[in-house]
Amino acid sequence: MNKMERIRKINVEKLISLLDHLWNSGVDYVDISKKPDTEEEDVLGISFCREYMDEDYKHLFEEFNESELSDDSSETEEKIEVKLSDDDLNQLI
Repeated sequence: MNKMERIRKINVEKLISLLDHLWNSGVDYVDISKKPDTEEEDVLGISFCREYMDEDYKHLFEEFNESELSDDSSETEEKIEVKLSDDDLNQLI
């Protein structure tokens, strides 16, 4: 039996804004990870590598400014955090 893990209370506006920025910068694919934050909200990490980018944009990979994409510059390991709810994920599928 497949067990679906719930990701709670993700800010849709921030997620859409981030994904739009990545798409417009040539990112075709992302990896999504979940890190428990509090009992009320979870942290969603989004990452990508050069191979996930459109061929025409790969040369810009090194120019990505992590602080431009991160809401919290004090984060060291996960630079991009976007909140996404269970319903939001189901709508994306």
